[in-house]
Amino acid sequence: MRLISHIDAVEELLRHGIAAERREWSLGDTVMVPLGAAFEHSGTVVFSSVAWLVPNSRDAWDLVQMLSQRERRRRFSSLELAVAEALELTKLYDCMGACSACGGVEHLSFGEWCGLGQMTYWIATSCGTCGACSEADGGDSLPEELREIELRRHGTWRLTTSAEHSPRAWSAIRAELALGLPELAALKRTLPGELFRGTLAEVSRLQARLARAHVQTELHEAV
Repeated sequence: MRLISHIDAVEELLRHGIAAERREWSLGDTVMVPLGAAFEHSGTVVFSSVAWLVPNSRDAWDLVQMLSQRERRRRFSSLELAVAEALELTKLYDCMGACSACGGVEHLSFGEWCGLGQMTYWIATSCGTCGACSEADGGDSLPEELREIELRRHGTWRLTTSAEHSPRAWSAIRAELALGLPELAALKRTLPGELFRGTLAEVSRLQARLARAHVQTELHEAV
């Protein structure tokens, strides 16, 4: 069946066990796609994250995520393609493993955050069988396996800059990227262009640190 309307999208997502709803809000008339586990707060069911299906021109639809006050918007030529991508996205939030205490199903949640040039990640597990829970955090990038999932959830981001910088700015770039003089010279030959790519938090951290040395940069999603 061809998907052409909000109702079609909601029904297709519900058919796959996703508690989607039609919602009217600042993005317009949308389909809300819950991501991750649900929990109750003050009598209201809240999801750890959500995405939105937003109609665009003609048959095109956008899949929108809000990431640290930054909008990530991807356009698809049909509602079928947008819903298919939304379903793939929900799978990336359904992380499970075996509980080390009882062998039951353990649910894993994690994320990362950047503020004032510093990064923090968090990891939490909970077992629905025995109730065992654990929490951990760190001050750098996520462990590699989870970092790969983070990139698939929220995209790969890149930091770009011009070719003209002061000596102080070049020193800051070299220090932050841990470059030797030959590597710095090679980088200069590629500019204007990309300095670094990684998760949104990693790239945001570098941008904030370089800003202290008055290095002008721009942050984009890598496509």
